Amino acid sequence: MTTLNDLALDFSIQLQHFLTSPKSVYCQNNLIQAARDLLLEAINCSSQEPDDYLTLINDAIAEHLEEIQVDEAMGKILENFNRQILRSNDDSIAQSFHVLTLAYNEHLKKKISAQSEDKILEGFFYCNDAYCIPVLEEDDEKKEDFVML
Repeated sequence: MTTLNDLALDFSIQLQHFLTSPKSVYCQNNLIQAARDLLLEAINCSSQEPDDYLTLINDAIAEHLEEIQVDEAMGKILENFNRQILRSNDDSIAQSFHVLTLAYNEHLKKKISAQSEDKILEGFFYCNDAYCIPVLEEDDEKKEDFVML
């Protein structure tokens, strides 16, 4: 018997495959199927109310998505793929939209924002294990002279 946790794990594995090969029709189909299976099982385990089954899905996928890293470019690819799914005339494909949207907006997108903030800060601060200081163009050679008190 397949549990919700097993389906969430399969979803995260298929998502990783998709992120590695987003143009692969095989990976796209597997991700859609894994998302749909997860959605249907969550509905079977709870009620027909979206708040109930989406909460179940979110709880099930949270730990499996912790290690997945997505950059801005891949985030855009995932968003576009999700829009294509939503526009599908096939309801069995369109249903996977909910799981992918939840995974992206609640888990993966936050990591993209954090990575972007880190990149922005890299341009303005010099950091090592002990401290961070603002980098001024005229001070570039003097970075090593800074002493943490």
